[in-house]
Amino acid sequence: MADKRKIPLITIVGIPNSGKSTLFNRLVGERKALIHSKPGMTRDVFKKTVSIDGYLYHIQDTGGFFQDDEIITKEINKRIFREAEKSDLILFLFDGRRDLLGFEEELFLSIRKLSKTVVPVINKVDNESKYILPDSYYRLNREFVFISAEHNQNIELLIDKIKDSIPFSYRDPEAVHSTDLENETETDTDSVTIEKDQTRISFIGKP
Repeated sequence: MADKRKIPLITIVGIPNSGKSTLFNRLVGERKALIHSKPGMTRDVFKKTVSIDGYLYHIQDTGGFFQDDEIITKEINKRIFREAEKSDLILFLFDGRRDLLGFEEELFLSIRKLSKTVVPVINKVDNESKYILPDSYYRLNREFVFISAEHNQNIELLIDKIKDSIPFSYRDPEAVHSTDLENETETDTDSVTIEKDQTRISFIGKP
């Protein structure tokens, strides 16, 4: 029987420029993860706790999976799989404006082998009524959720999918509103400490 006091961990996975950081920021309700047109800008894991309909969820953004021989790229790829293995739900994000890439398909199939619940999400669908899914995605034989993270399209639909896909959660003891965002103190445990007044330190510099 699942531990109902456990806070589920949701991890966003995908290749560079699929819109992972934009979706992360949209779900947590603030601009925490860096967004840039240049691929590969997200290299670390950004994690935040949100309260949705009175229940707490850990949501984290990961670096874009890529294939090259750079040492830092290999370390990013390893970190993606480590975080995916710890997750209760994986949101696999695709860029709906282009065809499915070969190594992207391999990544998706590898993630599925982890025996985790995976929700495939087609991003950058600004107008679903006029959108045509590229034929290459039908190879995955999956049911997709179509969203536009940038324009806040179908985000509520994705949230409903998240709630349906996770059979357990932890009630937010301080929940007042249906969607009440709270700050998280980073720990390796499933407990959450809420701090109203925190000192924020930012590290700024070139990539």
